[in-house]
Amino acid sequence: MKHKRILLLLSCAVLVIVSCERVSFTPDKDLIYGKWASGSTYYRFDRSYQSYMLFDSTYVQVNGTRWNTADDVTEGDQWFRWTLDGAALTLEHQMYMGGVSPKSYTVTALNSSSMTWEDSYGNRTTFTKQ
Repeated sequence: MKHKRILLLLSCAVLVIVSCERVSFTPDKDLIYGKWASGSTYYRFDRSYQSYMLFDSTYVQVNGTRWNTADDVTEGDQWFRWTLDGAALTLEHQMYMGGVSPKSYTVTALNSSSMTWEDSYGNRTTFTKQ
């Protein structure tokens, strides 16, 4: 009898924990393509890959770029590969010397005109489609 009570209590605890999980947001990947702006920072998410030449004349494939017009920079300043898996957005920034700097975000809102993501520190950034 004592074992049945413990099993029942554990079952109830598991149900409570599972029922408290947040409903996850799954953005439509087709909406992310294009140019996005937040202040003077711009991101462009492309549908296809293009070649980016490294310092040693080898090439890597990239499908996005980031730039900041406040720094007097136009498109093509920082190239990256991006993937969207559910709400998890990963940008692998490609460095000219060959290194890769990954950055992870959670897309919390995405529609045809705006996108919001959150980094691992809880900082939220909202973009508008250009």
